[in-house]
Amino acid sequence: PQTMVFTSFVWSAVWFAVLSVPFYVMYHEDGSDAPPLSRAKTDQSGLATVGSSMRLAWVSFKQTLHQRELMLYIAATLLYSDASSTVFSVYNVYASQVGVSTDVLLRGSVVNRWVGLASALGWVALARAA
Repeated sequence: PQTMVFTSFVWSAVWFAVLSVPFYVMYHEDGSDAPPLSRAKTDQSGLATVGSSMRLAWVSFKQTLHQRELMLYIAATLLYSDASSTVFSVYNVYASQVGVSTDVLLRGSVVNRWVGLASALGWVALARAA
């Protein structure tokens, strides 16, 4: 079981590198809607003060509230994550009491994530077709 957990962490790191890092490298904002980062107050070491950073975070949060598609995505992600966590918890407790092996439980979790990925890609295809 410990090697399976380690393998899961390694695969998570690989997926993060494959899917997230290229996004940060290739994506550039035009800066028109970005919060005024240049107005952040800095202390002697050049770091932004906590209060200034919190104000900028609040401005960014308020700007996010006006983007309907982003808010729908955040709400859907919240609901999906909460539902899948609940299902995993109940499933794992029930299955372990019935006598299902850890290997089968981990494989079921992996299959669930792949189904979630396929569903997400399906929604992207539907959005493009509309």
